[in-house]
Amino acid sequence: MNDYAQGMRLIIRDEEWMVRKVETNRLDQKALYCVGITPLVKDHETIFLSDLEEIEQVDPTKIRLVPDESPFFRKSRLYIEGQWRKKIPTDNAIHIGDKAAMDMLNYQLLPAQTALSKLRQRILIADSVGLGKTLEAGILMSELILRGKGKRILVVTVKSMMTQFQKEMWNRFTIPLVRLDSKKIQKVRSQLPSNYNPFFYYDKTIISVDTLKQDVAYRTTEEIRRYAFGILKGISFDDLDDGYDNGKDCQSLTHDDIPEINRYKSQAEEISHIIDEIRNLTQAGIENSNICIVARTNSLVKEYATALKNAEIEFYEIKRGKSDNRSHKGVRVATMHRVKGLEFGFVFVAAANNNAIPLESAIDHTDAVSESESLTAEKCLLYVALTRAKERAYITGYGKQSSLLVG
Repeated sequence: MNDYAQGMRLIIRDEEWMVRKVETNRLDQKALYCVGITPLVKDHETIFLSDLEEIEQVDPTKIRLVPDESPFFRKSRLYIEGQWRKKIPTDNAIHIGDKAAMDMLNYQLLPAQTALSKLRQRILIADSVGLGKTLEAGILMSELILRGKGKRILVVTVKSMMTQFQKEMWNRFTIPLVRLDSKKIQKVRSQLPSNYNPFFYYDKTIISVDTLKQDVAYRTTEEIRRYAFGILKGISFDDLDDGYDNGKDCQSLTHDDIPEINRYKSQAEEISHIIDEIRNLTQAGIENSNICIVARTNSLVKEYATALKNAEIEFYEIKRGKSDNRSHKGVRVATMHRVKGLEFGFVFVAAANNNAIPLESAIDHTDAVSESESLTAEKCLLYVALTRAKERAYITGYGKQSSLLVG
């Protein structure tokens, strides 16, 4: 006599059934309480007597798994996954910040982890230029939004960095920031009651520090301070309050910061000396992957890459949206923007000429403030390039020397 148990699958009358309950009747035979599984008898409940039916047990090892493509299953799974995603983490781990569209470096997670470990998420990020403070801020913002603590976000930055910060937050972290200026604030105020806070009109905004300084009302009222989470990006103490004087701005470049400048009569002569120096470094045991040539524009990068190719020196161009593949052994060639956050033993800042650094097309001549901020941004790019070198940085150029360099 076969033994039947609850949960067993059986083939009875050419249909598949699942046993719900097993009872022994007065004739010492089994009464099987079953529910249908196959489409013809699905969910139909009935009782079979083991002595009257031809019963075949289903061998679990021979079962073929078939995905459930029914709309009910898909909707149920979508609902369950949606509920799971709504779950708010309570630990200090990084859950979504490291999944942004970026080449993440481990140290860029430390500010968010440090802030999340505190009762109140207040933190001052003071890394050097080019190490990824914008990305670090985006990682922390993403984690706070996930935890329900970043519903309202206000970013205060200098005018020249507003567009860049907006793009970075949206393209990398899908965090939308509404740009507020004096006209936008006045437009919002005209649509609201007189006692309503215009900064509550949008949840996530970005504003220039110059706009805040123009209107005393912005600085004396509680309109901005009542934001749950705020970011000050690229602002010195001098920008925040005229009464502060912190001496040198952290983004200024002094004579002591600049290594010796090598000037040549032509680009061909400059390229020849760079290639000679690279070969000397290689002969001294320096790996090519630890050498980088940095230029201001993509067109200049192409020229130096072509020169390396003609000299039969292996190279690797770091492009937009393409990370630095450390397994590649070639000399790195990149623009100043592309080397942010990266480090090399030896860096050649090439074509340090007045027509490239500062780049004329990058200067905003709208007004004196915009022009000054544009020049500061160009100076910061030069600072980024120079500080990528761990052992030695070279500055080379030809023609008229850059106005940002001294000596």
